[in-house]
This record gives sequence, C-alpha cells and structure tokens, in this order.
Amino acid sequence: MQVKRWLVSLASGSVFLYSFKTIYNYFGHGVTSEALDSIWCWPLILIVFLLVIRTGKPAIIKTHRMRNCSSCYLLAVISIVIGRALTGIFEIAGTSSEYVCIYYWAAIVFILLGSFHFVAAMRVQSLKQSNT
Repeated sequence: MQVKRWLVSLASGSVFLYSFKTIYNYFGHGVTSEALDSIWCWPLILIVFLLVIRTGKPAIIKTHRMRNCSSCYLLAVISIVIGRALTGIFEIAGTSSEYVCIYYWAAIVFILLGSFHFVAAMRVQSLKQSNT
C-alpha cells in the first residue's frame, strides 16, 4: 500500500472540502450549515489513523488485509462526506431529505468491514511474528 500517496490524496481532499465549504457558505446569503462546517475534518481523521498505524506497526502496512481495511475506511469517509455535503446543501436550501441517512448506514457498514480486515491483519501479523 502506498501510504504517502494516500496521505497526499486525503490532505488534498481535505483542502478541497474546506474550500468547497467556504465558498458554498459564502454564497449561501448568510445561511451557514453545521454539516458543511465539519466536512473537511473527516479525511483528516483517516490521515491520523494511517499515520498511527504506520508509526506503530510499519510491517502491517504491506499486508493485503490492511489494503482492504484502508479501502473500506476510505469508502466510509467518502460516504460520510457525501452525506454531510447533502445535509449541508439541504440545510442551506431550507429543506431536508429522508434518504441522506443511507450514506450514514453505508458508512457504518464500511467501518465494520474495515474493522474486520484490520483485526485480521493484526492477527496475521502477530502470528507471523510469533512463528519467527
């Protein structure tokens, strides 16, 4: 897994989301959205997770399960960001939608899948270390 590329991409995404939030709130005629105000933090949470794993267990980064784990967590972050963006846009427009919760449910599913792959990757790594 190319962690540096992931970190740069997530940081770029966070900068883009902060710019999007700022511009959208500027053209909202004084109406702001709490959902849009925190949208740029979600990629940063994944950056922190990847940095902690990279510094704590650098050997686990190279496993196939960790790649699956990171992909699932990335899909969870994307789902949350889309849900928060739609919620913020609907708040500024003065309406709501009951279908936005689907993105949050999808994020929960992806987080559970990613956690399963993470635990499996940690287990495989610990078994490799105990055998050597």
